[in-house]
Amino acid sequence: MCVLQEQNPRVNFSRLASTLGIVFAFAVCLSLSGCGSGNATVTGRVTFNGDPVSRGSITLLPADGKGQPAGGNVENGSFSIREVVPGEKTVQIMAVYPIGREKRDDGSELEIVGDLLPAEWGLDSKHTLTVTAPTTNHDFPIEGPDPRK
Repeated sequence: MCVLQEQNPRVNFSRLASTLGIVFAFAVCLSLSGCGSGNATVTGRVTFNGDPVSRGSITLLPADGKGQPAGGNVENGSFSIREVVPGEKTVQIMAVYPIGREKRDDGSELEIVGDLLPAEWGLDSKHTLTVTAPTTNHDFPIEGPDPRK
């Protein structure tokens, strides 16, 4: 009986040390970017004819049609999208510019905007991006006729 009592503290200490080691490793892993979910953060810049897109949106759709889209705003040429499932994505980008204002019946004004970018970047886009974890950085230097001119 004394032998069992002497062994128990060692067994318990060993198990405790092992458990603490696993918990510590898990905590370190979670603190590292992208380790916990396996998803990615996608960042970059969108320019049109060399100038940063002042405001717009970017959407990443699974190229195979399976899964959830991810997206975010483009502001002053920059975007950042978090929690993107890695893989091949179809990229849709919209950039707006003001055309004018319209008075509404209630007296308020509504801003009228147009799409700055060529239609090939919109809903029927064929542009793709391969997203890898933990981060993917990609710039989109878009060229085309400027509808504001």
